[in-house]
Amino acid sequence: ITIFIIIGILMLGATALAFYSQEISSFFAPEFPVDSEINQYVTSCLQGTADEALAIIGKNGGYLYPSDQTLAYSENRKLVLEYKDHKTALPQAADIEARLERYLNDNFEYCLNDFSAYKQRGIVVNAGKPQIKATVGTDSVQFNVDYDVAFTKGNRKTEIKSFSYISNFALGKALSLSEGIISQVHKTQLEIDGLKKLKKVGTSDVEVIYKNPKDEYKTDKFTIYPHVSDDFATQLWVLKQDNHEFQFATELII
Repeated sequence: ITIFIIIGILMLGATALAFYSQEISSFFAPEFPVDSEINQYVTSCLQGTADEALAIIGKNGGYLYPSDQTLAYSENRKLVLEYKDHKTALPQAADIEARLERYLNDNFEYCLNDFSAYKQRGIVVNAGKPQIKATVGTDSVQFNVDYDVAFTKGNRKTEIKSFSYISNFALGKALSLSEGIISQVHKTQLEIDGLKKLKKVGTSDVEVIYKNPKDEYKTDKFTIYPHVSDDFATQLWVLKQDNHEFQFATELII
């Protein structure tokens, strides 16, 4: 009889332990988000949307939605002609910042999905309108967002008012390098125009002037890949930095 009593006590103890373990687990379950969780959730959306914008900006020579009138076709790529007819169309850093902000204003909140993942947990979410500021630096692009977000459940509340993300895309340096390239194209055009007056311009003349830029060039941040058409009239420039890219086209009037 004693052994059965012992077994019964052990079974009762095991049942009680399992019950209290479940209660303790339930008590410590992260039903209400801490600041770090909220910050990670919002910042991940900020980073994803910002990286999308930078990729589009890089592939379009600093533009988000270039018009058909400004596009050149080269190696199956549709690119903005940054230099044509002695005119430079390379956007300034301030113009690119405004375009980045426009893209994030249009797409950032879609990623957050109205915080539905938190609302499904019975949490009341009050969010204001995000104010986004993009800053193009020499070696990075910084995104700062003033965004008042408050989470409430019962008598618990947490609030965060700002978020930030820094991309290592050296966009300022890419613009500086591109300006240098366009300046060289301009000088080449002036030399071609001088040859035109002497009636000597031809493919061989252009090749001598342009020094046949077929190879890659390395800088401290970027590797530059020039692609020149057979008649040297159109040039595609691709500046690569790790997983970032800035590309544009130029055109010589031969």
